[in-house]
Amino acid sequence: MPKPDKTSIDKCSTCGNFTLSTSAHGISLPEGTFCKDCLAELVKIGLAQRTQKTVRWYYSIPFVILELLLFGPFALPLLWKSDRFSSLVKVVLTLIVAIFTVLIAIYAMALIKKASAYFQSTIDLLE
Repeated sequence: MPKPDKTSIDKCSTCGNFTLSTSAHGISLPEGTFCKDCLAELVKIGLAQRTQKTVRWYYSIPFVILELLLFGPFALPLLWKSDRFSSLVKVVLTLIVAIFTVLIAIYAMALIKKASAYFQSTIDLLE
């Protein structure tokens, strides 16, 4: 293994220990040069940040409730993908949305029948 020249010896940006420059190894690291111990710690921190779950704003409780109120059954996939609700709450909210959807459909059908009867009586009067 060839010995490094003096220009490739550098100080670690974190702890100040002497180390080989990253250019000597062909590795490019952001913002400075690191010794093997500090580099291992930085890699651990980076992996921990990558593996942390990031909670999306659209899975928050107020937003999901608002979507359920505005869009009814179309917001159920958002409810079931959210980790903020327990399984029991998801089932209860799904049943509530389903019941309200059926009630609204029945009410809409009754309104359509009334409107149809009204228009039919208007047509009969015109004839």
